[in-house]
Amino acid sequence: MSEEVEYSFEVIREPWNIYELPDGTLLKVKHVLKRVFKRRDPEGKISWETDVQAIITLSHVPEKSKGPPSTTGYSHEQLLSQIVERDITYKTLSEEWNEYILEDGTKLRMKFTVARISKTDKFDRRGEPIYIVEHAMLPRIIPPRK
Repeated sequence: MSEEVEYSFEVIREPWNIYELPDGTLLKVKHVLKRVFKRRDPEGKISWETDVQAIITLSHVPEKSKGPPSTTGYSHEQLLSQIVERDITYKTLSEEWNEYILEDGTKLRMKFTVARISKTDKFDRRGEPIYIVEHAMLPRIIPPRK
């Protein structure tokens, strides 16, 4: 049976990652760490699990890219079925490491990177396009000094 322990942590930094879309829109993504767990399997191998929430927002959306405002909420599945443009090209303006200190002194660094951006035919309450953003995480665990 595996042993699992939840760790408290302190946020050192959770910066916004910023990407520029072809129309000049800025896509801003922030990943917020909610929980951290350390697992030890019966053979003694250690693994880490994190619960993270992505916050995605747009800024500086050109008027020509806007559509009819809508207050309708869509499920992820509904949005996936409404993609009109896949693999949108983008320019990375800022992509930095998130950093945390766990209660035992372990330093946790996580870098989130966008893997794919797709545009749907839906618009939000401001008339701004709704995008689906897929991302990947690069973790780095730095044990405490003894």
